[in-house]
Amino acid sequence: MNQNDQSLMKIFSLVLRERAKAASEFRSISPEMVKFFSRKELIEIITQKFEGELPDELNLMEVENNELLKLIGDDYYLISYVTSKWSKEVESLPLAPERTFIPASLKAGSAKAEAKKNETKKEDNKKEDPKQGENKG
Repeated sequence: MNQNDQSLMKIFSLVLRERAKAASEFRSISPEMVKFFSRKELIEIITQKFEGELPDELNLMEVENNELLKLIGDDYYLISYVTSKWSKEVESLPLAPERTFIPASLKAGSAKAEAKKNETKKEDNKKEDPKQGENKG
């Protein structure tokens, strides 16, 4: 992943975090995002937004990049465009070896359950071999 992608991820995470805090009443676009997109990409995003049917009065060749951002209107369009590109890039990568993901909260409970299971095994072994229990002591 290149530096631009990492920077965009950080901006996206900030945008999403802020939106998660409270319901947004207005559409908004982060002006710092303009430096991450080429004019061609901004036009692609607008074309996707309008589903290929741009209004007749809109001449994208005459509009400045900041105005293109206003036409896009919301960070979600930018995020959607970029994540779509990233998902296509990921398709060409091989799958990672299978790993089991265990949340930390479950690991603690798992360790306790494993300890209890081992304790039960020890008690069962003592029951099977009464001499083993007598040797202790």
